[in-house]
Amino acid sequence: MTVTKTQVRNHFLKIKDHLDEVVYSLIRTQDHDMADEMFLRIRENEATFAQMARLYSEGPEARTGGVVGPVPLPSAHPLITEKLRSTPVGRVIKPFWVKQYSVILRVEDLIQARLEDHEEGILEFLEGRAASPS
Repeated sequence: MTVTKTQVRNHFLKIKDHLDEVVYSLIRTQDHDMADEMFLRIRENEATFAQMARLYSEGPEARTGGVVGPVPLPSAHPLITEKLRSTPVGRVIKPFWVKQYSVILRVEDLIQARLEDHEEGILEFLEGRAASPS
């Protein structure tokens, strides 16, 4: 069976959300009051996101000034993914809880997956699936 361009496009649309990538900045701390203070300082331009992340973030992102990515969008915690999808680039998201951490986020770049970048791989996948016995 020959795989059509329409089938490739339809499969791409089905999996596109898993192919989108994001670059974001993250600060996590177990001290919610400190997170509120950092958020206000960043929002009022009293400190940069990178400064606050280097000084106070409690994860490996502290080494990069909070920058994470580019990574597949769904690779983050589901609540973080939801906030990253729904927030414009550049906006700082006020602190919210993820497990034991109060998290501050900022979307740096949202990299939309493009069909032409994945067309060959999808075609190979669909051809392999069509060739295998059911």
